[in-house]
Amino acid sequence: MQKFILVGYGNLASSMMQGFSTHQMFSHCSFLIYGRDFERSKAFASKYPNAQAIPSLEDHLSQDSTLILCIKPKGIQSFQIHQSFFLLYSVMAGVDIATLQKHFPQAQNFARSMPNIGASIQKSSTSLFCLGSLEAQTLAKKLTQAFGSATLLASEELIDASIATNGSSPAFLSLVAEALIESGVREGIPLSQSRELVYATFEGFAQLLLTHSPQEIKALVTSPAGTTAEGLAYLENKGFKGILQEASHQSVLKAKGKI
Repeated sequence: MQKFILVGYGNLASSMMQGFSTHQMFSHCSFLIYGRDFERSKAFASKYPNAQAIPSLEDHLSQDSTLILCIKPKGIQSFQIHQSFFLLYSVMAGVDIATLQKHFPQAQNFARSMPNIGASIQKSSTSLFCLGSLEAQTLAKKLTQAFGSATLLASEELIDASIATNGSSPAFLSLVAEALIESGVREGIPLSQSRELVYATFEGFAQLLLTHSPQEIKALVTSPAGTTAEGLAYLENKGFKGILQEASHQSVLKAKGKI
């Protein structure tokens, strides 16, 4: 029987575990929780019906184990595991498979994923790369789908690149939402109503993206010589799209350790 061990008890671990405990594919599976502080591990595990804290990692690893690393990147330095196990699934940004192999040399398969904040509501947009068997790839994808969607990428380098598309982008979209809400207030709309209007617009926009490209939506909203066309011309003149692209690029460079 497949064994799952989750290392970590932070916010992302909590979001992922919420998915594992409610998704029909994993809700019947037992998840072992390991962390440096056993008391915190026990407190974390007590929140989920299918979780149990363990005081040591090595005693529970076996050939059918999947180890899910959900810790901060610097935490990898405290691991040097020489036991064999089926799959190492890591959500640590900037920690490549070559580094994981140094700390877990007997792992049979490796997977790296880049979830985003949507995991907290099981709506994460997650990029995924796997090195190993088709069976391991299938399992990694199913684990990812427990807390959102999974996009399987062709190379590991694209995991860090996906900081631009799904990693940091919720923060950038939050800045856009914040600006639009404040714009409404500037024009005289009360804050609560401005917030309500912007939130509903984002919800509708997300639904439209299921059937329309961004370019199509823009064309539907923009009338010749109209109000939206005027606003778009101003944004283009100020380099809004280029600024957003460069901000995304800077985030990727940071993830790659280049700045």
